[in-house]
Amino acid sequence: AAAAGHTVVLQWLLSLAESGRDLLKRRALGGISVAHAAARDNRVKVLRWILNTPALGITLLIAVRKNGWTIAHEAAAAGHTVVLQWLLSLAESGRDLLKRRALGGISVAHAAARDNRVKVLRWILNTPALGITLLIAVRKNGWTIAHEAAAA
Repeated sequence: AAAAGHTVVLQWLLSLAESGRDLLKRRALGGISVAHAAARDNRVKVLRWILNTPALGITLLIAVRKNGWTIAHEAAAAGHTVVLQWLLSLAESGRDLLKRRALGGISVAHAAARDNRVKVLRWILNTPALGITLLIAVRKNGWTIAHEAAAA
């Protein structure tokens, strides 16, 4: 439901009391949450619904997968600048998500470069809170976004 943007279904699940909340908070293989699924499929409406739902809120939005990926990594890898811009609008918590590194030091720029998302890389460059600093970030293994792009 989250990946497809169906907030009506999500709201209905929430109405199932404890079992509904458990379903909405449950992680899939690899630690993927409903927020990760929504970010990957460019569902800002779902992310906004999660944020404004007291039983879920920012806690679910800032959750990380087992590999350390945030919803920002998911959006960057999928090329969704609309989600990234929405995250930036969340002030400090959004900027933190955009700057957070996953396991091995993977940034959102690395995730974007790996999946050939030039539009995201341009967005990062033109976003003062991120900019060139994020683009030239080096992973723990020494890889840059150039390495990611070349190896993909």
